[in-house]
Amino acid sequence: VHIQVDYEKADKDPYKMWVSACPVNCYTLVVEGKGVFASYKDLYHYNLELLKKSGEDPSKAVRMTLDDIKRGRLRFDHVACVECGTCWFIGPPNVIRFRHQRDGRGVKYSYG
Repeated sequence: VHIQVDYEKADKDPYKMWVSACPVNCYTLVVEGKGVFASYKDLYHYNLELLKKSGEDPSKAVRMTLDDIKRGRLRFDHVACVECGTCWFIGPPNVIRFRHQRDGRGVKYSYG
């Protein structure tokens, strides 16, 4: 496996920047009672609609989203990974361990 995630440590990170930084959405945020989100924008819109439907103040959506990010659980799916190294750059190395698969060279594209 070219990327290993220490989920226990990652879940404690209040920002979970891997979700918003990954260009191909390999990282997702699981929020109990709400679902799985590949972007914070989607989570924000979900919360905004939830507040509107319940008649509550929509301006609470930002705080609600930040709280969800903080308590949410990070998940990683390697299938779409293009080994760009963004998650490795964000780190830290005790949470995300990254290595290129093909003799240290990364993805090999056949056409293009």
